Amino acid sequence: MGLPDWLNDEEENEEKVAPHYPTYPGREYFRAFARKEDPETSHDAADSLPSDRIRESQQNVLEVFRTHGRMTDTELIEAYSLTDRPKQSSSGLRTRRSELVDRGLVVFSGEYRLLKSGRNSRIWAAAPQD
Repeated sequence: MGLPDWLNDEEENEEKVAPHYPTYPGREYFRAFARKEDPETSHDAADSLPSDRIRESQQNVLEVFRTHGRMTDTELIEAYSLTDRPKQSSSGLRTRRSELVDRGLVVFSGEYRLLKSGRNSRIWAAAPQD
């Protein structure tokens, strides 16, 4: 599978805005991104991250899934808060989970759990290890 069109576009187009973290099935190319309005240091940091490794923050979230099993995002936030791992915000934990889903390391179990709010939430699980 090739790169998405917006990554192949070498011309700078002010009207074309790339998604923050693109998702599509079978993605073979992973890249960290900074928002257009972020400072140059954020863009430099995103460019410096290797595309074939997961970051420590992602590894910490993956280990919580491997330790605690299947969870909703709400349960992930609670389980993570009980660890001695570096602090991450609720939003950051959901983002790390989403990035792990994009990489195929965390998967949707196909099941839902009813939250206290009365809404259904997807249940996520660590993908089986090779």
